[in-house]
Amino acid sequence: MKYLFVGGAFAVLQIAVSAFPRVAQEAAFQLSRSVGAVPRNNEKSAVNFDPAAQLVDVKGAHAFTPPDFDAGDQRGPCPGLNSLANHNYLPHNGVASWTEIYNTTVSVFGLGEDIAAFLAVYGAIFDGNIVSLSPGYSIGGPTLLNEDVLGGLGLLGTPQGLSGSHNKYESDASACRYDLYTGGNDYKVDISRFQALYDLQSGAASPSYDLSVWTVHRKNMFLKSKNENPQFFYAPFAGVIASTGGFSFPPRMFSNKSAKYPDNGILDKEILKSFFAISGPDDNLTYTYGHEQIPANFYRRAIGNEYIFAEFLSDLNMFATYFPETISTGGNTGTVDSYAALDLGNLTGGVYNAATLLEGNNLACFVFESLLAAAPDVLKGGYSDPSGPMSTLLDNVNTLVGSYACPTIETLNEGQFASYPGADYASGGGVL
Repeated sequence: MKYLFVGGAFAVLQIAVSAFPRVAQEAAFQLSRSVGAVPRNNEKSAVNFDPAAQLVDVKGAHAFTPPDFDAGDQRGPCPGLNSLANHNYLPHNGVASWTEIYNTTVSVFGLGEDIAAFLAVYGAIFDGNIVSLSPGYSIGGPTLLNEDVLGGLGLLGTPQGLSGSHNKYESDASACRYDLYTGGNDYKVDISRFQALYDLQSGAASPSYDLSVWTVHRKNMFLKSKNENPQFFYAPFAGVIASTGGFSFPPRMFSNKSAKYPDNGILDKEILKSFFAISGPDDNLTYTYGHEQIPANFYRRAIGNEYIFAEFLSDLNMFATYFPETISTGGNTGTVDSYAALDLGNLTGGVYNAATLLEGNNLACFVFESLLAAAPDVLKGGYSDPSGPMSTLLDNVNTLVGSYACPTIETLNEGQFASYPGADYASGGGVL
């Protein structure tokens, strides 16, 4: 493929982050500002298929190389990041800087710059090390590779990576991963969940796992967690927003584009299995941990048709319209099938309520304002001085929703979480 180095600001930022951790935080500020300042036309235009530009290279330096777990390689809950590491687009050890994560998710998969920047910085803040000389995080679990010559200066513990991000990034009711309480981990594929998705196209003449299929699957997985996991919990950001990515990213970015299907592409059974490290016939599927692959002859989203935040919100609205519990916050109260939604009015001090959540920008505002209100307490558990990471987060959020003029949540009534035992499973304390 034509490998694009997106975001000209990175040439400056990569020099800046080598100076001192505080400068690294400023670099994150500038990343968010530079991406957020780019005007975007949210209207869909005609999509042209350019095979030379869209073909993803999976040969030579980017041939599939399985992880060496004995050597400390990290793999975690995100099939996209796992596959990028397995093809050496990200460092093969699975510990990457936020610049690397931003650049490769945009250039290899066609993730929008706005979403990519937010997630790269968010992951570094909450799951990695934002005060490092090279801010980033592990796509798997804890590792000393997240430290640099400063020896973790400014951190209050070892970053837990994506695999340790329960209720902050990773959530129950995942598309294909275990719930933490029932599965013992939240980063390996639960073959029963994958099989449930796979079987949704069992009778199709030409199976294609498009967004409509994932919409049904999301409802089914929410109900599966509700009916089987007494500790099921659905946090405002990790549940409503981050979990949405787990259901919208695969059909939007793992679908193989072609001249016949230049926009939505086709996500067939073999491509789906490849990205989720699944092999075998339909009636005997086998999962191999950490072996996610980008298939041969895979064509990414068209240049200029990246998956931007506006399209993501449209997909979230589709999920919510089909199954409103998708945007609820709450959980089971200690027994299966005891799901109780939080009173959003009480949670937010009357700023937001469930009745008007789908009006205007209220849903996005509620989630991101809740994130900002909850973040200070969470950051205190990870950083000796949380003010820098908090400022970075605020700037990062403003790139996505700053133009929405969101009503501010002054205090989040987190005492309501006490009714949900699953809320205690957040690593580092606090839920997001």
